[in-house]
Amino acid sequence: MKKLLSITTVLFSMFISFSVAAQQTEMGKVCKTYRGEEGLIVTTARYGPDKNNEVLIGVYDIDHSWAGKIFKAKVENYNGKADYEITYKGKAYIIMTLRNNNYEIYLPKESNMQKSPMYIAYAKDLSDNCTPNKFLQEYKEQQKTKK
Repeated sequence: MKKLLSITTVLFSMFISFSVAAQQTEMGKVCKTYRGEEGLIVTTARYGPDKNNEVLIGVYDIDHSWAGKIFKAKVENYNGKADYEITYKGKAYIIMTLRNNNYEIYLPKESNMQKSPMYIAYAKDLSDNCTPNKFLQEYKEQQKTKK
């Protein structure tokens, strides 16, 4: 009887371990954070396996409805350029681009005062303070509140 209980406990533990592993999303090893005009902060991190070409993009510290939101984007690379595409209002929307080693972010215009695109530049100090798994957790929490 003790043997049967031990085997059952081991199998249950293995099942729980596999379930937790299946729910974990692979993330890149680093976040890249950019600082832009008007205090804008943009954080990115690879989401899922490298071959999927997906990233999470977070928008912070700006007076815009997207402030504090994290989006999952598909990255299309070509000729040294990149487009970061999300789905917005049911359509493809380029949220960020890389051209000539310069990044730009495109926020939907909400006022006459707002600039678009906004230029952003890599900020090592901010990148060093970002952890991909914490960024992922923030994204997952945001997704839960959407439902």
